[in-house]
Parts: sequence; structure tokens; C-alpha cells
Amino acid sequence: MSRMMVPRLPLRVTGTPKELDEELPRQLAEFVETHLALSSSLKSAKEQRRRLPPKQPGKQPRNQRTRNLVKKRTGKGSW
Repeated sequence: MSRMMVPRLPLRVTGTPKELDEELPRQLAEFVETHLALSSSLKSAKEQRRRLPPKQPGKQPRNQRTRNLVKKRTGKGSW
């Protein structure tokens, strides 16, 4: 049985009792909908990543941005 990881996000509400009665149900529904969509997006991204071919060690990055990032992090100008 897998355990679903649920992010613990603080929820703070302010307002008069009347405002809370009128707006809280809609706001909670939107909050839950947003987080369910995020969970679905993450699940989809993980599935797409799982289907990618394995990385090939020693293969050089293809674009200049990646090369610049590697250079910045390692201080090395070439491979």
C-alpha cells in the first residue's frame, strides 16, 4: 500500500464571521483544486521522466546555457 505524501501548507483565514460563511467554502474548494492539479502535474512529470532513456555518462551538454552553468559551478572553461 503506498502512502500519499501531502504537503503541509498553512492555511490562514481572516474576516468577519459573515465573510467567512460566504467566502470560505469557495476558497477552500479552489485551494484543494489547485493542489490536486499540482499533484497531477507532478505525477505526469515523474511519469515522463521515467520514460526517458537513461543518461549516458560523459556525454557533453548540447546547449551553451548548460555549458555556461557548468563553467560557473566548476570554474572550468572546458570539458
